[in-house]
Amino acid sequence: MHDYAPRYLNEFDKINPMIEGRISDILSVIDAGRRSLKKNIPFKGVSINSRTIQPGNLFFGIKGVNFDGSEYAEDALRKGAAAVIVNRRLSARDYGNIFFAKNPLAVLQKLAGWWRKRLSADLIGIAGSNGKTTVKDMIYHVFKDDRKTLKSPKSFNNHLGVPLTILEADPDTRLIVQEMEMNEPGGIKKLCGIAEPKYGVITNIGSAHMEFLKTIRNVYREKRELAEALPGDGALFINTDDPELRAINGRIKTRIICYSVRKPSDFKAEKIKSLSPGWEFYLKGIRFRLNVPGYFNICNSLAAASLASSLGLDLSYVAERLKTFRTGELRMEIIQKHGITFVLDCYNANPDSMKAAITAFLSEIPGKRKILILGDMLELGKKAGIYHRDIGSFLKKKKFRALLTTGSLSTHYGGTHFGSKEELKNNLKKLLKTGDAVLIKASRRLGLEELAK
Repeated sequence: MHDYAPRYLNEFDKINPMIEGRISDILSVIDAGRRSLKKNIPFKGVSINSRTIQPGNLFFGIKGVNFDGSEYAEDALRKGAAAVIVNRRLSARDYGNIFFAKNPLAVLQKLAGWWRKRLSADLIGIAGSNGKTTVKDMIYHVFKDDRKTLKSPKSFNNHLGVPLTILEADPDTRLIVQEMEMNEPGGIKKLCGIAEPKYGVITNIGSAHMEFLKTIRNVYREKRELAEALPGDGALFINTDDPELRAINGRIKTRIICYSVRKPSDFKAEKIKSLSPGWEFYLKGIRFRLNVPGYFNICNSLAAASLASSLGLDLSYVAERLKTFRTGELRMEIIQKHGITFVLDCYNANPDSMKAAITAFLSEIPGKRKILILGDMLELGKKAGIYHRDIGSFLKKKKFRALLTTGSLSTHYGGTHFGSKEELKNNLKKLLKTGDAVLIKASRRLGLEELAK
């Protein structure tokens, strides 16, 4: 189990849940024991953070492994919460509506499902081992000026993030672009039960979250849950260069639309040309230019283009929109500092994304000297050592000036290993020169982006 709650407190302050109504409207949804009740009190928005709660919000005391938001419910009531949903009894008597629920998160999910049914927006669910966030951001970038579109913020992609995103939509929202990620069988099925996607994108099937899902086949089954949840009048968009996805069939009632770089498909990139950094290609006779590094971003852009075209946008318009797209924070993010080019790709890491990032950096990013700073890939389970040794073998075939590593598993990569991030940073200052290009790649928990500060 992950302790998501503390991480979401910081990110939650950047969103604005728009759900509103009266407490009496949602009594059957909350379906929790209550000690005090003022039925006709209006509410607007939800909060999981008592520090920034606004008067009239519904406060949910979300519990994590090392965190319990119910401890702050009385503070939320004093600040004007319309109601609190908590897992414990409170000493407060006259502050307002108090609901008891064994699992406030489950109540939040039910409320999001209730609100979703009142929205007319179509929802796009995005799943896959790699590229989900970039595809989500590309789709949002393409549609945002055409219709009112909402995208899930940063990593709001799980059992807490999905309902929070849906609660941010208002009745005028026409399109919701929702990333979906779970690390257990049946997880995406549960998310789809809340989100009710009409369209789905599955980017690829790879070795991510192997600690929990164990096998590639289980990864496939988890992502497939999105396909099985789509309605007959929707559509599933898949990358047919991925052998696992080419085999998708059975129990899928929606139409399937394919995109690819190599295999035949409905939307196939042609005349691909490297711009170093960036890429040019043609799609159905239309010239596309991507001003972001990474060959893999061609497939990501094809996912966005195929969906946008199928939802009525002209491909020429899509091409113009994607020309101005830039990747998000810590995803092949390019930073220039003191004459040195840093490429930060440390939002997450697994074997496939590690190889892709290294290849893109070495072949596309200019620099007098290429320096790799690599850390551990987490959540790979019992085969973690094997996966890290495989990266070491991969690196032996590549040319670069220096390889610096940190983390217990990254010793398998080779190069110069440092026992801590601080030790690596101190030595990095002595090594770097003007004109260098530096790739920083590791799982998010290592926080290696700090090395570029």
